[in-house]
Parts: sequence; C-alpha cells; structure tokens
Amino acid sequence: MTNLRITNELNSGDRGDLMSVLRGERLWIPTSRDYPRHNDWLDSTEAAIGEGNKHAFFARIDSSAAGAIVYRADPRDDTVMDIRNISIIPSSRGRLLGSFMLRQVEVEARESGSSLLRVDTKLGNEAMIGFLINNGYTVKDITDLYGDETGEDVVLVKNIG
Repeated sequence: MTNLRITNELNSGDRGDLMSVLRGERLWIPTSRDYPRHNDWLDSTEAAIGEGNKHAFFARIDSSAAGAIVYRADPRDDTVMDIRNISIIPSSRGRLLGSFMLRQVEVEARESGSSLLRVDTKLGNEAMIGFLINNGYTVKDITDLYGDETGEDVVLVKNIG
C-alpha cells in the first residue's frame, strides 16, 4: 500500500526535501538556457519559504519526495496568487499530484481572498502549457516577462472568484 502525504505545513526535513525536488530532475522543466538564474531563484525561494513570504505544497509518497508547488500572494495585488513553480519528479508521473496540488493552491488562494491564479512558463514548454490548460487555465499573454533574452513566456490565469 502506498502512503501519500501532501502538506503546506513544512517541517525542516520537508523544506530540505522540497528544495531537492526543485533542484533535481523533474517533469515539465525546460533547459537551464531558459532559466539562467534558476539557482539564484532557488536560493531566494528557500529563504522566502523559511520566512513565510512564499508557500509550498509538498508531496511525499511513502518516504520519497514526489513533487511541489511554490506559490505566493502578488505583492502588488492581493487578489492575485502567483504560482512560481510546479515540479513533479518523473517517478511520480501519472498520479495526478500536480493537478491535486493545484486544487489545494486554489483553496488556499480563495481562503486568503485571492480571486485569480497566475502562472507563467516558457512558450516552448508545451507540456506545462497543456497541463495548465487541462486544469482550467487560459492564456492571458505571451511576452518576454523577464527581459533576459531567453525567449517568450506564456502567462496563464484561472479565475477562482
């Protein structure tokens, strides 16, 4: 029998395993060329989660880390919840963890007063775009969000209000 645990109340061991998921091989992530400052983002995210400025749902199957979603309230608009990262380790594929954790973020967002979820990914990340559309997100914009000459980003949103 499989033991599945998904939580956003992370102890120190969970936070370490969460960061391992975000740093390791995972589904739907384009190359490092697409995100040249990804390691810097990871370092700041680890600190922000510890400080409570960012949040994460973390999934564990039996004793193994399985996936995570990092999210935060938009600092300029508290009606918007930004999903900053969705990572599922390849061995957990097909268990619908990503979809389930997205639903949990929706619940958290509603409870905090947000009415819109927003997420972005690279235009070439067709698997992630398809995953998000299958989960009720729609394309709002295609633009170079970060101005780092790594290509266009797709901004997807879901109204939960």
